[in-house]
Amino acid sequence: MKIKFYLSNIFRLLISYLSYPFAFMNKSGDKNQEIKILNYLYKYVKTYYYKQSIINKTKTHKNFTVQLLNLIKKEKINNFLNFYFIQKIFFVHNRFYIILQLFFLRISGRWKFWRRLLEENSVGMPLRFFIYPFSSGNRIRQVYHIKKFIDWCPINISNIDLVFEFGGGYGCMASIFQKISTKIKYIIYDTKEVLLLQYYYLKMNNYNVSFATPRKNIFLTSNLLKFKKLLLQKKYSKKLLIMNWSFSEVPIYERIKVEKLIYKFDYIIISFQDKFENINNIDYFQKLKNKLRKNRFDIKIENIKTMKFSSKVNHYYFFAKND
Repeated sequence: MKIKFYLSNIFRLLISYLSYPFAFMNKSGDKNQEIKILNYLYKYVKTYYYKQSIINKTKTHKNFTVQLLNLIKKEKINNFLNFYFIQKIFFVHNRFYIILQLFFLRISGRWKFWRRLLEENSVGMPLRFFIYPFSSGNRIRQVYHIKKFIDWCPINISNIDLVFEFGGGYGCMASIFQKISTKIKYIIYDTKEVLLLQYYYLKMNNYNVSFATPRKNIFLTSNLLKFKKLLLQKKYSKKLLIMNWSFSEVPIYERIKVEKLIYKFDYIIISFQDKFENINNIDYFQKLKNKLRKNRFDIKIENIKTMKFSSKVNHYYFFAKND
């Protein structure tokens, strides 16, 4: 197992070199703005909660939290997308299946729209995709998710009023929706440590973001009760739920808390792998499909064929609509 782990890491490192000729495309951000943001985040890092959160975590999550908080403390976060521990969880770079996803976006009749969403920014110094350096592998994959959903459910995505993302990575999908429409209310639910990273990324991109007040356009929270109050507001008539691999990687007891809210959405985009630890996700999502159908949802579960050639694990889309 250790040999496979090391070989995987070496392969990941080697293919990252394909992006190095395009490093010049990433421009340094406003240093004064970054200092203000990091000073703001550092106040949170020093609080009792973050000290206790390290103690209470499993070994894997503890290591991630310590490394992330150290980047903030030492003010070395400007190129966070180049760190392996970030890439492993949040950032897909030069995977070859991304070529297929980019191809299907390119031949789409809406290429002009997708191209605008694919345009990468320099925050975090992302590795540019080696055959399309105007974007990154991770952003291409995120945009592809939206395309696949619209192919099945041909809605005007800019008419969505509210998006709730369960597990928002470093904020990439939120930034894509800012390109779609700044009128869309965007909420990310995640752990408090990851919210710090999302705040840095989105604030450096000059988006209207906060984890202190839900009044901002992008609201970051680790409290489901705060989100529930927003969800019930009548002004949000078209609501989209996004859970790409995050929901399928939490224990069943954690999923039950969110399940109660799923029925409140009009549209659902979920990506998942067939197994997670000892959980059979195929069985779980089939049961979820049956529950939603009783509430008049249309559902489609589809194998993500573009990933089939480069992964031993099977990955699936779970799309739903109730309109």
